[in-house]
Amino acid sequence: MPIKVVCAGGHLISALGTEAAVRRCAGIAIASTTHCPETLSKLAYDCDVIVSDLQSVSSWQNADGEPLLTRIRAGHINVGLVLHSCIKNPAYLATLSAMKAVHALLDGDDVGKHLQAAINAAHIRQKFVSSTVAEYAANCPDAASVTSPSPPVRSTY
Repeated sequence: MPIKVVCAGGHLISALGTEAAVRRCAGIAIASTTHCPETLSKLAYDCDVIVSDLQSVSSWQNADGEPLLTRIRAGHINVGLVLHSCIKNPAYLATLSAMKAVHALLDGDDVGKHLQAAINAAHIRQKFVSSTVAEYAANCPDAASVTSPSPPVRSTY
């Protein structure tokens, strides 16, 4: 059975770019693509994995009155989460990769190379950190929370 993925982005071009990258992955069924935080909040209940930038999951612009990431962290929504980011701040990356709700974290430049493995890891709620994120996060004083690149994870579903 294919992994149901919702593609999201903080704006339309980002969401469509995420969708294009996900379409290249095997064993994936795109459930929907959105750049609207309200829609993403609703779609989160009907998919296995969300692939998004941080802007989409941290927006307060939804009927629930709190960011989707907050609700995932609190355990209100059981969904795998793959985040991609172009931010290179080591502390920021280490914090995101250490969050229980963030299953996979990719640098924007690593999406093409590691997206399939990241989705598979998020689907089974395992951690995945792309090689570039691991390198940047290793420069953070508390780099112990971020390990070297995760080996590819294969879903058994």
